Amino acid sequence: TPTSTPTPSPTATPVPSPTQTPSPIITTFIFKVRFEGVHKFRPAKEILITIQNQIQIFINKQPLTFSSDATGIYTSSEVSTNLITSDGSYDFYFNGPLHLSRKFSRNVAAGTVNTLDFTAADLLAGDIVDNDCIDIFDFNRMAAEYGTKAPATPRSDVDFDTDVDIFDYNYMIGNWGTCSEAVTSPSPGL
Repeated sequence: TPTSTPTPSPTATPVPSPTQTPSPIITTFIFKVRFEGVHKFRPAKEILITIQNQIQIFINKQPLTFSSDATGIYTSSEVSTNLITSDGSYDFYFNGPLHLSRKFSRNVAAGTVNTLDFTAADLLAGDIVDNDCIDIFDFNRMAAEYGTKAPATPRSDVDFDTDVDIFDYNYMIGNWGTCSEAVTSPSPGL
C-alpha cells in the first residue's frame, strides 16, 4: 500500500537586515595661545599645528589662523579631524611666526569640541629666521632691521607692534640660545 509522505511546509529564507554605517567620529579643536611680548590686540597670525600621540601623527604642520583679543590672547578658528577617534593624551606643537615651536600635552575627548587653553606658557619670541633656535642669525637680521617702522614690514618685529625696537631686541636676547622642542617621531611598536 502506498503511504503518503508529508510535504514539508516552506520556511522563510532569512533576509539580512541592512546594517547602519557608523557615523565618522569628528573631533574638533579650538586653541588658545599667547605670544611672548604681546599683551594687547594685534593682527591675526598663522600658526603651524602638529597633533600626535605616541603612535602616529594626526595633523602635521597644518596652518591655522589665530585672532587676538584685547589682552593679546590668540584663539584659533576651529579645526576638525576624523583621525582622532579615541580619548587620550595627545601632544600639540605650535610654531608661530617669529616664535619658537612649543609642545603642550593634553587629554582629549574624541568626538567632541575640545577648547584647549595653552596660555599659561608663552610661545618664546626671537626666532626671526625660523630655524628653531634663537641665535646669531636672528641677531643679524634684527640688527639689519633695527629702527624700521611701519609701513615697512619688518620681519624682526617679534611683539607685533609694527616697529623693531629695544623691546623686540630684549625679547630676543632674553631667549638667546634657546631652541624649539622638536616634534618627536611616534613609536609604532607601542
